[in-house]
Amino acid sequence: MLERRTEMRARMFLGGVIAFDRRYSTVACRVRNLTQAGAYINIVSTAMIPAEFDFSIPDRGQSFRAQLVWRSEKAAGLRFTRPAESSVIPLDYAIKLRACERENVDLKRRIADLSAG
Repeated sequence: MLERRTEMRARMFLGGVIAFDRRYSTVACRVRNLTQAGAYINIVSTAMIPAEFDFSIPDRGQSFRAQLVWRSEKAAGLRFTRPAESSVIPLDYAIKLRACERENVDLKRRIADLSAG
């Protein structure tokens, strides 16, 4: 098999999260090796994974925009399309932000109700 990687792989066993559908859908995975350019992951089933998605490694505080390069039934190869310093925010921050936005809408509704009454 022809090796196309230009960087050394760091072997690991870390939890990863694939987020898509504007981060409303998430899938947990295991990161088996990692480079600056991509990752090899294990997952229960690759059938649901879209061609492009947000990918994060919470234990390392890293988030990437990723493309699916190849897939088998329970594994996949990813290519990072933006570096870790990109504008992709970690998934837990996005969840907290969404909760704050909902709370803000509820508070505005309450203020409007109190002002009208």
